[in-house]
Amino acid sequence: MTSSFLPINDGDRPSALDLDRRLMGELDGPVPDAHRAATDTAKAELPPLDIAALRHRANVSHRPVRRPRGWMFAGLGSIGILAAAALLFVPPEPASTRTKGAPQLGWMVLHDGVVDMGNADRTVEAGDHIQFTWAGTADTIVLIGIDGHGEPTVLWPESPDAPPVVLDPDSGLLQGSVRLDDAPGPERFFAVFDARSVPDATARVMDAFHHHHSRAALYDWADDTPDIDLVILDKSP
Repeated sequence: MTSSFLPINDGDRPSALDLDRRLMGELDGPVPDAHRAATDTAKAELPPLDIAALRHRANVSHRPVRRPRGWMFAGLGSIGILAAAALLFVPPEPASTRTKGAPQLGWMVLHDGVVDMGNADRTVEAGDHIQFTWAGTADTIVLIGIDGHGEPTVLWPESPDAPPVVLDPDSGLLQGSVRLDDAPGPERFFAVFDARSVPDATARVMDAFHHHHSRAALYDWADDTPDIDLVILDKSP
């Protein structure tokens, strides 16, 4: 028979968790002096919180870009954290007839401080922040927005002269978000995966937009084009 050196709790003593909850006032009951002393020692050993460093990180992660009618990129800490958690459980909603294995574009919306996963019935409003997700097999992306006026804007990368954005295979998120302006009509977002260049991706998207005038026709075209996916967001008046 061997003996254990571990302080086995036979159920007669409160657990360390219960003692911590007593210290915080969540539970009633005494707290041994030894546990108080150990807690104070652990607190003293914690490194000081560097507020200046945290503010610096927040500032450098915010990526403002001059854009027409109020569009902008913004690195949002709250939506990024919640989005990463949501991605563990909810993949981007696939189109019903997408080619098997084709990359897909998904989205989430931050509205009044609340993050929701995007779906076909969700309407958005001016001022909402949209963060895009992706799933499937692809190395790069070009994301092009066309607003209700029919005007295109290259959203990713930051400049039409830049190369397509390299996707992080372990993330599933596009870094940054888009704040919707008050332009009327729906917002259309075209993801071109593994494009040869930004100008080539833009030309393909605009050619399709001018030839397929209805929402259904655009979705049919995107469904039949394995390297392009489409999200159309309706805005509340």
